[in-house]
Amino acid sequence: KKLSIMKIIIKLLSFLIILNFISCYDDKGNYDYEKINDITIEFPDFSWQQIIGETLKVYPKLKYAFNDSTDLKLKFEWSFADRVIGKERQLEWTVDTNVQSDLVLRVTNLDNNLTYMQSKTIRPTSIYTTDKSYLVLSEKNGKSLLSFIQYGEKLDENGNYIRDELGRVILEYKVLEDIYYKENQEELGSQPLFIQEHIADIFPSNGHVVVFQEGGQGSVDLDGLSMKKDILLVESFSGGTYPVDFHPVNAEMMAYTHMIENYDGKIYTKVKETLELFQSGYYIHTPLLFENKEVHGHLIHSERSQAKEFTLLHSVGTPTEPENRLLLIHDLQDSWEDIKISGKVVQLPAPNDGWPENFIPLTDLGDSQVLHIGYVTMDWGTNAGYTMFLKNADGTYQYQYFEIEREYDGEGLTYPEITIGDQNREALVNYFITAPIPLEECIFYTLPSPQNEYIFAAHGKEIYLFDRTSPKNGFRHYYTCKANVVEMNGRDYYGTQILIGLDNGGGVLLNTEEAKQLETDQEKFLWESDVNVNLGKIVDITLKVGGYI
Repeated sequence: KKLSIMKIIIKLLSFLIILNFISCYDDKGNYDYEKINDITIEFPDFSWQQIIGETLKVYPKLKYAFNDSTDLKLKFEWSFADRVIGKERQLEWTVDTNVQSDLVLRVTNLDNNLTYMQSKTIRPTSIYTTDKSYLVLSEKNGKSLLSFIQYGEKLDENGNYIRDELGRVILEYKVLEDIYYKENQEELGSQPLFIQEHIADIFPSNGHVVVFQEGGQGSVDLDGLSMKKDILLVESFSGGTYPVDFHPVNAEMMAYTHMIENYDGKIYTKVKETLELFQSGYYIHTPLLFENKEVHGHLIHSERSQAKEFTLLHSVGTPTEPENRLLLIHDLQDSWEDIKISGKVVQLPAPNDGWPENFIPLTDLGDSQVLHIGYVTMDWGTNAGYTMFLKNADGTYQYQYFEIEREYDGEGLTYPEITIGDQNREALVNYFITAPIPLEECIFYTLPSPQNEYIFAAHGKEIYLFDRTSPKNGFRHYYTCKANVVEMNGRDYYGTQILIGLDNGGGVLLNTEEAKQLETDQEKFLWESDVNVNLGKIVDITLKVGGYI
């Protein structure tokens, strides 16, 4: 019986194969293939972050298989988050949806109902999260003023970049004055001091911004997305009170360890309990200790948006016990390796080959006056580079550069090797230099970029350039501003620009990309605030970078 069933199945399969072969044979050559004018959609380059309330303009480019679209009847449909937002070829949409989703364009050929599609992920966000922006803290009419400078590329009616005579994309700017009042409907305060960002292990995140000030409500922590008040700084101190005689002048906030420098050099710290929150743990009233005594010194900013491995501190001691050396404050919590050294203060190591000739030891700077220490980003997370200008007891100026590497899963410190001339040596470099200006009277700024290796010094209206790849050349004049320089900042990774705050309440943005190659003011100049812009007495500028751990 089973054999009989198998025979039936075999015969049935054979019949189907033969039938299929005949049908294929009969159909051979009978197709009349229609030539289809396929469409390829290309989006121009635009940011995946779009500002809620602003108009997004997208001008797609359509390419046709036959390079002819004259007879095509096309239907366009733009959608975002499953909602139709446009039915024209060019999209002009006021961003009104606060959710990350795909912006989708569907183009349908009505003659054959074929639909072609292109998409790009968009994350709507607030105006305060764009990476093309600066925060400016100033004092005007006796009040603290937090302002926002935003810039973007200028486009023509077809969505193409508009360029100047040098071929550069023209930038357009907005200066938003007093954004704190705009978002909180109350006065910020008075006696402004400085700004400091801090981050958390949250994505997407744009960091929080602490505005330090003495008057009014005191220092306040703002949500980096909305600029709305989160908490007062005093609430993050143990017991909800500041230490006695607390007058902050500087701060540095790493992933776990937050540090505030007091006017007398005392350092108040807290170690966050978790990275999942912006506010975690409390500052203690006991100042930072090292070698069984209070540390008195100045924090060196690590100009980075992401987690910082460590921070340097210039320890100056007290009037009765002065000292002049660099210390390092770790920031490492590793549960796998059972390492908890966040907030730990250590001395810098001695070089394996000893300090180079004429190099002022970092562990004892002696009688040399520290004029500036600037941070340089490295391409790997456990390294950092530093520039240093000193004035020696005999009046000479000295430039030093050094790099520090912390072992990946521990606290060991070394000076990594770099190539100097035809030798590999520890990253400790020094030169005696001359300067056309008194460096002790200058405002300094080291571009943290590993690509554009420049340091700027401002003296009055004049800005000078120092190339750290050729320190023997010293300082040369770079640009003359219309008013005296009071502040400089430009900490983006690529080091392409620097914002200059002036004592007339205005600002100027300078091009620093390949700065040593630029010769004319036209090449160096990017933007200057209008004459009607007066932010008052500028006390601090920061490129708003935010970021997450």
